[in-house]
Amino acid sequence: MKHKIQINHFLSLIFLFGLILNGLAQTLNPSSISTNGSVKTIVQDNSTIYLGGNFSAAGYKATGIAKINSNSLSEIGFPSVQGQCFSTVQDGSGGWFVGGSFSVQGLSNLIHILANNTIDVSFAPNPNSTVNALYLDGTTLYVGGGFSQISGQTQNRLAAIDASTGVLQNWNPNPDGGVNSITKDANIVYVGGSFQNIGGRQSRNLAAVDATTGLANPFISASSTVTSVEQDATNLYLGGGFSGANGYYTGATSLLTTATDLPDFSFPIISGSITKSISDGSGGWYVGGSFSIQGLSNLIHILANNTIDVSFAPNPNSTVNALYLDGSTLYVGGGFSQISGQAQNRLAAIDASTGFIQNWNPNPDGGVNSITKDANIVYIGGSFQNVGGRQSRNLAAVDATTGLANPFISASSTVTSVEQDATNLYLGGGFSGANGYYT
Repeated sequence: MKHKIQINHFLSLIFLFGLILNGLAQTLNPSSISTNGSVKTIVQDNSTIYLGGNFSAAGYKATGIAKINSNSLSEIGFPSVQGQCFSTVQDGSGGWFVGGSFSVQGLSNLIHILANNTIDVSFAPNPNSTVNALYLDGTTLYVGGGFSQISGQTQNRLAAIDASTGVLQNWNPNPDGGVNSITKDANIVYVGGSFQNIGGRQSRNLAAVDATTGLANPFISASSTVTSVEQDATNLYLGGGFSGANGYYTGATSLLTTATDLPDFSFPIISGSITKSISDGSGGWYVGGSFSIQGLSNLIHILANNTIDVSFAPNPNSTVNALYLDGSTLYVGGGFSQISGQAQNRLAAIDASTGFIQNWNPNPDGGVNSITKDANIVYIGGSFQNVGGRQSRNLAAVDATTGLANPFISASSTVTSVEQDATNLYLGGGFSGANGYYT
């Protein structure tokens, strides 16, 4: 029995030694077939190997990127990366520029793979975050994504670099959101993404940027994210999550003429809500609402040359709903409690040139929505119960000199509009009656 046990141990050692030799003889080839699950059995029949197991695909292993040859096989020796690739473009010499979110051989997010399937380690722009878009134009490679640094310099989300050296070029549209797609036609670089401002202009999610200056040209905007911008000889094709891409971005104000269908692109772009605008009588405009621009709030004066008069700074502290210009006096109504640096509730008269407040204070106890004037009477509509020292519901006739309210009919609910012609006053709002004096 003792001899039998020794023989069994000896045979076991021979078997294990054979396994080790067999394992050494079959060292794993990195370019060999891989599967996406476990392999349970391997059977060879002459030159054919049969695999069985818990997998659904088998082929040459490729991580992040792959080069598929004419036989529909992944090319052996093509580089793999640790991460994801989102954009590739040919270099015109049999190689590829590859962008994404990855690292390989000390490089990050953007690499140049040469025609011999090696990575050009001298090309090292190394953007500090994801690259989503690439476009090659001669010796210039346009790069878009979510990065804030590339080629060792600060540059937000869109850059032009030398396609050979990776050196950053002097071109900086500086979009304020991610770039997903790039194409180019003549001297215009078309950019799609998720941004509101680019190239010194407000342009939502789609832009046409000058390839020389980096400034954005007037162009249509998209209502939401643009993920793809492609072109043929005559058309630009867009893809994304938007529901509309058919208007020029003008912000909350726009100046149109009868001579063209296009807005005046020199007119100020205001982000916010505009409730009322009136002519200043000299080619300019007073604009009221809920917004801020150039350090001013809720009420501005746009001059005839389309610049904002920054010296006109009443800056009411809340929404302006109503404006009426009478000579050198601008009547202002809304929801504010302060204007021109002084406490004044919801209705004020200010100097139309300087914005200084005048000595006139009807002090309504609710919001003012509309203003008009006839002779020495200022008619106002809104949502109030008291104004000018008198109970007057939602509609009032206020003396333009004293600020006191005259007896006048009331409205049963909110008045949103008060207009007049030579003989009549026209009201609009949510009321069901406006035919009695408030008693």
